[in-house]
Amino acid sequence: MARTRRQEELYAVAAELFRTKGYHGTSIQDLAEALGIQRGSLYAHIERKEELLYGITLEAAQAFLSALEPLQEASGSPLEKLERAFVAHARVVADHLPAASVFFHEWQHLHGEAREEILSLRHRYEELWRRLVKDAFPRADERLAVRWILGGLNWMYQWYRPEGALSPEDLARRFYRYATEGIGGMVHG
Repeated sequence: MARTRRQEELYAVAAELFRTKGYHGTSIQDLAEALGIQRGSLYAHIERKEELLYGITLEAAQAFLSALEPLQEASGSPLEKLERAFVAHARVVADHLPAASVFFHEWQHLHGEAREEILSLRHRYEELWRRLVKDAFPRADERLAVRWILGGLNWMYQWYRPEGALSPEDLARRFYRYATEGIGGMVHG
């Protein structure tokens, strides 16, 4: 079901608060104050705070998957597809900074089926990356390579600034070159 404008605002505010204060550090009162409404009014839109966390992490997971899935069948060499994956991931982080941060660090506060669904989507995303890496580098330890790649790309949410000198695409291409050529190749080549 589509969200109302007010619900969209609520989810955006929650993502920013969860990003800056953490899920457990954000109270219902914090959310109400940020929205300029009474605490009780929030319950017209949500049943509990975890519903917001689930919605934010689910949207982020879907954004990452939607960016990467088309590359599996796309034309181009394995290396070209891998480079596009770096760019796609960086673009999602940049376009969804608060939600990406929550997705990376607050998902573990989910419980039950919501947690299982998010874990399943995370595993599916990582498997797509493993296939791309394996296609590009058949002899690579794709599990370790993907952990290293995503560790670097995911950390962008901490330091990336839209007003900075490099676009998400520029950053992603540099990360890609570091991964495929090695830092030494970048410095000496």
